[in-house]
Amino acid sequence: MVCLRKSGDCLWQENIFDLFVLMPSCSIVIAEYNNGKYFTELYDSIVGQSISDFEVVLVDDFSTDDTVALIKEKILHDNRFKIIQHTSNKGAGAAFKKALEHASSEVILMLGADDALHKDGIKIISEAHRQYPEASLINFSLYYCDENLKVISESNFHKEPSDGEYFYWTTKGIDTFKKSKYLETGGFDEKLKSAVDQDICFKLEETGDTIHIDKVVYYYRANPKGISQSNNMFAAKINYCISVFNTYTRRKNSGFKNISANKLREITCEYYYYKAFNYDRKGQYLKSFGWLLNGYLQSKLYQVNLSEEMKKEIGYSMHHIMHQNRISKCVKKIIKK
Repeated sequence: MVCLRKSGDCLWQENIFDLFVLMPSCSIVIAEYNNGKYFTELYDSIVGQSISDFEVVLVDDFSTDDTVALIKEKILHDNRFKIIQHTSNKGAGAAFKKALEHASSEVILMLGADDALHKDGIKIISEAHRQYPEASLINFSLYYCDENLKVISESNFHKEPSDGEYFYWTTKGIDTFKKSKYLETGGFDEKLKSAVDQDICFKLEETGDTIHIDKVVYYYRANPKGISQSNNMFAAKINYCISVFNTYTRRKNSGFKNISANKLREITCEYYYYKAFNYDRKGQYLKSFGWLLNGYLQSKLYQVNLSEEMKKEIGYSMHHIMHQNRISKCVKKIIKK
C-alpha cells in the first residue's frame, strides 16, 4: 500500500538520478552516544544488506564509554563507513546536522544507533525514491522489538491529516528523504536534544510530496535508555511540542497549510502537562504542581479535549503530587525556613 500526499507544485531536475552512478544509492546517517553495545547488531544488519552500494556517516556525540573504540574496531578497512567525533556533547540535532554535511547521496536514511535494518531495507528505500522522484519524504513501516531486538509486532503508525489539522503526524516508522529537499530547509535544529526526526519531517513536508509505503524496512528497539523512551520520554515529548510550536509559527508566516488554533491549544496544554510530569519525575514537586495547575486551567478555559492517554498520565501525576502530599511537604519546608 502506498499513500501519496501532494504539497503543491514541485520542481525537479530530470537528470538528478543520473548522478546515482557517481554516488552511493543511499547515505545512512547515525547519531551515536554510548550505544556501543548495540553496534554489532546494527553493523551486521547494514553490511548484510541485499545491495552493497551505500555509505554510512556516523557522528559520535562525545560518548563517555568505549563506544568509539568498539565502532572503529568493527568498521576497520570498510571505506563505506565514516566516523566523525564531537569534542563535546551537543545533542542529537547537532549530530545529525553534522552527518548531513558529510553525506554524499541524494537519498538519506536516518538510522537509530540502537536499531537495525531489514536485509532488503536499502534496496526498498532506494527503489522507492527512484519511483517517486517528486517526493521529499518517504516513510516506511517497522518491526517494534523488545530490548533484545526480538520482534513483538509489525507497526504502521501512518495517519493522514484531516482537513484543518494539516501536519505530518507520523511519529513512528522509518523516515527517508532527499538531500536536495533537506537543503531547502533550515536543517536539523541543533537546540533539540530529541524529537529531531519529527522536527525535520515537519520541515521536509513543506518542500515537496510526502509518501507512506507500507513495507517493513526497520527494526525498532524498545531501549529504556533511548533518547525518547522510558526516563527520557517526557523530555522528548516536550521537545516534540516545541517543534510543533516552531512549525506553527513558521507556517503561519509562510502561508503553508497549518494546524488549527484549537489543535495548537491542545498541544499547548499537553506541553504544560509534560513539563509537570518531567518535574515530578525529577522530584521537583513544587514546579510540577505549578505546571500541572497551568495545564489544568488552560484545558478548562479553552475546553480542550485531551486524549485518553493524556488523561491517564494526568491521573498518575496527580497521584504522585497530591495523594502523597508532596506539595504540602514542600510548603511546610518553606514555612519552617
